[in-house]
Amino acid sequence: MFVPAFDGGYALVGQRRADARCFAGMTWSHARVMADTRERLRAAQLRWAELPAVADIDEPGDLVHLPPGWLDGLPGVGPGPGPEPAA
Repeated sequence: MFVPAFDGGYALVGQRRADARCFAGMTWSHARVMADTRERLRAAQLRWAELPAVADIDEPGDLVHLPPGWLDGLPGVGPGPGPEPAA
């Protein structure tokens, strides 16, 4: 099971059994990670399912995709007093 990410990678991977053929020696952090993984899955004759793509939050610019209110209360970020200082 894969949940692709809009940036070409994926946000979630689930396997019934671990199978490293899909991931061993993979080049990560580029726009074709999901496409490369699909090619590996086909070559290994494995079946998989995909859910709709989502925005993953793995770079500062991705923060615009956070749901409204998720940053509320963080110091210097959103409304609210923020967390209490550690004692």
